[in-house]
Amino acid sequence: MKCLLTILLLNTLVSAHAGAAEDVLARIRERDRLIVSVKNEGNPARAAHKDPAHFNKRDFELGLAHAIAAKLLGAPEKIEFRLMRKPDRVPAVADGRVDIAISMLRPGKSQRAKVEYSRPYYETAAAVMQLTNGAIRTAADFGGRRIGVIARNDIGPQAAIEALGGGRPPEKLVEFDSFDAAAEAIRDGAIDGLLSEAVNIDIYLAEHPGTLGRSRALSHEPVAVAVPHDNPALLAAINEVIGELEASGQLLAMQRRHGIAPAADARP
Repeated sequence: MKCLLTILLLNTLVSAHAGAAEDVLARIRERDRLIVSVKNEGNPARAAHKDPAHFNKRDFELGLAHAIAAKLLGAPEKIEFRLMRKPDRVPAVADGRVDIAISMLRPGKSQRAKVEYSRPYYETAAAVMQLTNGAIRTAADFGGRRIGVIARNDIGPQAAIEALGGGRPPEKLVEFDSFDAAAEAIRDGAIDGLLSEAVNIDIYLAEHPGTLGRSRALSHEPVAVAVPHDNPALLAAINEVIGELEASGQLLAMQRRHGIAPAADARP
């Protein structure tokens, strides 16, 4: 009898869990609107952002969000964007304030403890902005050099160097508030290069041609949609959208349209 009760209790728990797995998708369809956390619009001037590719990435991700809304609700306009501070976006998915987050999120171990992630829809790469005749070609070339990073940006000081790995550490890490300040320091010889995302560097150099260039990509990381845990139907639907866009070539076309298509050297 005790064994039978245990089995019934387990079946009840499994059924309840399976039902809960559909909750977010059911809630989306009941409200007839998808709520998405995305990058803030912020200052309309590109130079005001630490990330030169801010608007390129944001506009690309808005397009992806509309495609997901069309899949889930039958119309791309059935969507509501929630603008939050960067540190709040993943927690907002975890606690149900938003349905999903699309904000150039890297599925690291600490983040996977809070949410699940879709299949990648983009791949970001780290690179170094330096003089056109600069000598940094791999992470091993950081040894003994002065490397700049943008303060409080996606690629932080020590974490960035540790993530790249290989070779001796830089002689010095220097934080800058803007790409302009870092570029001036490179030209003046105060630092050997600026470590950032390759797409940030490419966008910046396109608007500031001259004596600066960038290294080949030194690392690469997948970028994915953050989805609440235990929502397989929602996750499967999002993965289907990304898969269809990728297979049809539309995903790459969207990236090209917004100026963030991976360069030929996207992989080291």
